[in-house]
Amino acid sequence: MNCRTIEDSSGLRHYLWILLILLVCSLAFSFFSRKGYFVTDETLSDMRHLSGNCYVYLPRISDSWRKHVFTSVPDDDDRPQSSNLKIYENGKRLGPAHSSRDLIAGEGLGRFSHWRNFVYFSASDNSSPISNARVYSVEYPMILKLRVILVQLVLVSGVGVFLAVGKFQ
Repeated sequence: MNCRTIEDSSGLRHYLWILLILLVCSLAFSFFSRKGYFVTDETLSDMRHLSGNCYVYLPRISDSWRKHVFTSVPDDDDRPQSSNLKIYENGKRLGPAHSSRDLIAGEGLGRFSHWRNFVYFSASDNSSPISNARVYSVEYPMILKLRVILVQLVLVSGVGVFLAVGKFQ
């Protein structure tokens, strides 16, 4: 029985090496993203009033295709101070971060939190961020999700094994 062979195996091998190099580079990108080196910023739009001095905003990472690939590591019950999100009012940083919604609504004065997918915040002078004519922006790291990194590892392993034991003539 004749087995078919790849006629131009050196060309295939060449493309597989290029693929392997690209996959390894993407893993390096993943490592740096997990360390928080890639930061994005966005101007707040579509914010809405929640209660008292508290306003809420949904960052683009939570409301687009990016949510399947990236995370911004918000605070939650298990990690109440894990978020590295920063919020600015006309370029001046607000805070303190990781404040409770009750404290933001009651006292305000620039307090904020990045809880689960949402940013809860107040203006520095407790005015309405919707109508006070100030520009609000957020800055946060874009971190690749672990499931994406696992897919990269599987692909690197598969291509590497194929290159190591693949039958090329």
